[in-house]
Amino acid sequence: MPARILLVDDEPAVLRGWVKALRPAHYAVFTAETEADAVKIATAEPIDVVIVDYILGPVTGVEVLNAIRKRRPLVRSILISGQIDDHLDEESVRGLIRDKVEVDLYLHKPVRNHELRSAVSELIANKEIDWKVWAQKVKAARDSKLEDATEASSRLNQHLKHRG
Repeated sequence: MPARILLVDDEPAVLRGWVKALRPAHYAVFTAETEADAVKIATAEPIDVVIVDYILGPVTGVEVLNAIRKRRPLVRSILISGQIDDHLDEESVRGLIRDKVEVDLYLHKPVRNHELRSAVSELIANKEIDWKVWAQKVKAARDSKLEDATEASSRLNQHLKHRG
């Protein structure tokens, strides 16, 4: 069975680009333009990886991941944004939200097709399960609150590029 990938972005053109980028890898790909659609798909399908844009209209990708993790605590995740300052590296972004919502990888837009495929492949290949960590993640996902994701998003928003 191919890995199941959920792509979440409120721009249909971006979703089409991501689908095209992942096509050569033969994944089962699902797309959602809203948080509600993303949660519905993640509830119905055994999703392996969620790729989510940071800016999604009224919510952030962090909030979407928080909602999905309540249903799929072990889903791997990639947060993508072109609005966060380039000087922030992946570890800095993860550090800003780590205690509230777990994100496996952070990628800056625009993401090249081979970079996206490589990131997904890396997450899928890294499936070793540490059962103690697994149990902690399940508990953390179940205990998380919307306020946790909102607080993490707020911290990340402080690093958004200033639009002039």
